[in-house]
Amino acid sequence: DGDVLVFLPGKAEIERCRSMTSKPFGVNLITMHPQLFDLIEICGRHGVGHVVLAGGIPPKGSIEAIKVAAAGFVIPYMAIYTPALMLQDGGALASSIGYLPAVAYIIFKAVIAIGLWGTAVIGYAGGDLRVHERLLAALAAFTLVAALPATDEAGFVLALVFAAVVWFRQRKQLRQAA
Repeated sequence: DGDVLVFLPGKAEIERCRSMTSKPFGVNLITMHPQLFDLIEICGRHGVGHVVLAGGIPPKGSIEAIKVAAAGFVIPYMAIYTPALMLQDGGALASSIGYLPAVAYIIFKAVIAIGLWGTAVIGYAGGDLRVHERLLAALAAFTLVAALPATDEAGFVLALVFAAVVWFRQRKQLRQAA
């Protein structure tokens, strides 16, 4: 029932921990590891909630890679709730609009959700984002992923609101700078 932090992991240790629990766990990565970026990608693929970099100054790009890996955390959850994304029978959506349009819609929705999630985690969309903008992007991504009634509609509306808020703020900043 306790928390787990894996020290000195390699690919096998990370995968073994994920196979042993469905609960969140953390990984301590050594910055001098020759396959550091591969291990970061594996952490993202397995939904590792906490990544600690130890053993020296993190190499250039490693912190950004961890943030981007968090965006890849979205796809497995969409696949669980959306049969069309897993190329199965397609469920109710495929019954109503057809199998190929259902797959195209789910892929489009996944791309939007990943973009929003990555933007929220990294905190950048053509410029640094404010906290409320990051939260709005995360909420939009979450609602696109959640398989509840009306969440797709809410997610697309929130995504448009996020884009408008960022666009208007950046436009205002450009006018003030001129």
